[in-house]
Amino acid sequence: MPEWVSITSNLVLGVPLAALAVVFLRETARAAIAPLVGFRVFELQWGAGKQRFERAVGPIDLVLAPLPIAGATVARSGSPQRHRLGRIVLALTPIATQLLWLVARALGGTFPGGAPLFEGPAPLACLDLANTILLVAHATLALEISPGVRTDMRLLLDALLGHSDSDRAARANHYARLAKHHLERARVSAARDALDLARTQLGPQPLILACQDRLDATDLDSVVDQGDCIDDLKRRIEAAEPKRPDERAGWSLGERLRQGFFSALPLVAALLALTFAQADRLTRKVETGLSRLAEGVVESGEPTACDAVFERWNAWADRVDPWLPPAATVRSDRHLGFARLARCRGDADAAAAHHGQAMLAANAARTEDPAERFRNPGEWLSNELRLTSLLLHAAQTERDEKRFRDALRTLTKADRRLITLEGQLGFLGEADAKAKASSALQSEREVVAAIREEILAGMAAR
Repeated sequence: MPEWVSITSNLVLGVPLAALAVVFLRETARAAIAPLVGFRVFELQWGAGKQRFERAVGPIDLVLAPLPIAGATVARSGSPQRHRLGRIVLALTPIATQLLWLVARALGGTFPGGAPLFEGPAPLACLDLANTILLVAHATLALEISPGVRTDMRLLLDALLGHSDSDRAARANHYARLAKHHLERARVSAARDALDLARTQLGPQPLILACQDRLDATDLDSVVDQGDCIDDLKRRIEAAEPKRPDERAGWSLGERLRQGFFSALPLVAALLALTFAQADRLTRKVETGLSRLAEGVVESGEPTACDAVFERWNAWADRVDPWLPPAATVRSDRHLGFARLARCRGDADAAAAHHGQAMLAANAARTEDPAERFRNPGEWLSNELRLTSLLLHAAQTERDEKRFRDALRTLTKADRRLITLEGQLGFLGEADAKAKASSALQSEREVVAAIREEILAGMAAR
């Protein structure tokens, strides 16, 4: 199957189906947790948007909607004890469920998102992608997607920022739905008792009063009367559901500022975390650009240009390092660049000092742990070759300074290191890794041979 066909089919078909599965799991987990925190589930909706299918299964109404980006679990409690805590738990349950999936994937040895989308059907890759997108969206965006469907962060903030009257309204909604549930099963007296209990506990809540008035308007002796009353109660309950535009209309300026600040806070925090996570990568790209610039001016041999690049690079490092301390490998490469620039501008002492710092940093980046070599063969070999390259650079410097015997001794150290590395290739488990490492070592051996010939030629000409 061509790669473009695999990618297209996985993105167009696989990811939406995976998102539907994630939404199903999210809302089912919320509904399963609800009784544990004292909430009763009245309705379970999978999907967002206009409802396409609705059916009562036992005491729960199951609803399907077309957009597999969110869902809704209508769970209510009439008890004042830990009412807000229960709402917070229900808001966070789907996020916790999705995080458990990521942890399970990581513990299973597969990093989420590691499976490719271009090698035929990839259900796990689609599931990873859909789960990650929905997790980030629900954890950072405080939105009401469609009437009655809100992101987890919106539900959490509504529970945290709501006032006592919103808690009483939610409890009144519980009793109204309970009365409707009893009427659907022809338990008229139980419906009246539920509303009487609600008025006793909550006082004259508008929804409870409206439902009582509707029940008192008829004797409810016939199935037709009960059906009409059920439909009327349903409309009243839906009309009493909190709606963000209606809520905002009654907010004061201070309440608008409070709600806006906390609603934007998760997204801002996520963007700052993403920026910080990518900051190290961005700074290293800048450092790579400075290193290439330094190589260019060193080749030109202009001391003034070398001094300008050195000052610029050094000033940049002084500003960045306190916030993003560089790794040992980065410090080694940086000091090697400083050494070349210092030599270009004629400061041999500074060049030697920076070269020594580069050697120390490269040695700090090495590992003597055989298991670590096996886990990260590429990084291990890169660190080892960095030290060899520094020795070769020192040998070339000594050759240029006509210190041929010192250059030969340094070159011998580099050659011995390469021989030792060849004997350690057994730590690399995969044949491809061994082949690549062997090729890299052979290239370095060729460089050593070329430098030795140049040194011997210089000694002969002296």
